[in-house]
Amino acid sequence: MMKFEHRAVIKFLSKEGNTPTQIRERMLKVFGDSSPSEFVIKFWSKQFKHGRESLEDDPRSGRPISAVTADNVEKVKNLILADRRIKQWEIARDVGISKERVHEIIHEHLGMSKRRGKLSKGVLILQDNAPVHTALTARSALSKNGFTEINHPPYSPDLAPCDYFLFKDLKKN
Repeated sequence: MMKFEHRAVIKFLSKEGNTPTQIRERMLKVFGDSSPSEFVIKFWSKQFKHGRESLEDDPRSGRPISAVTADNVEKVKNLILADRRIKQWEIARDVGISKERVHEIIHEHLGMSKRRGKLSKGVLILQDNAPVHTALTARSALSKNGFTEINHPPYSPDLAPCDYFLFKDLKKN
């Protein structure tokens, strides 16, 4: 808000007939170090002498303030629903916004997160086929509390690679 006050003072003193140097001296007495630079005073003094009335900045073209608009959120949602394996950089390219904004839209506005290689909601637990994990009481407790069970082949090396290379070497020592 301070810049509008400064501009108002510059406008008033310019209309009074003061030169930019005189305006600078008077503003330094009143505002001290927070007064605008001599260049700024000259610029605005010239603007006001040529008939400018507004204290506001001129509108500028350029990048929008935010890429997160309702339209972009809808575009991202439609792209994800059309292809659930689409990558964030592909969405960014198609929609014309940055990857960071795509990430923000997916996680904060759509409430999605990546799990199991897909965008989904909920908690997943992966257990091996040990008897304690396959017991009826354990399975019913998991389903009762809303956990999704993923079926997988027993003794799969993808589950615990340490079982297949690290532990046998530890047993030797």
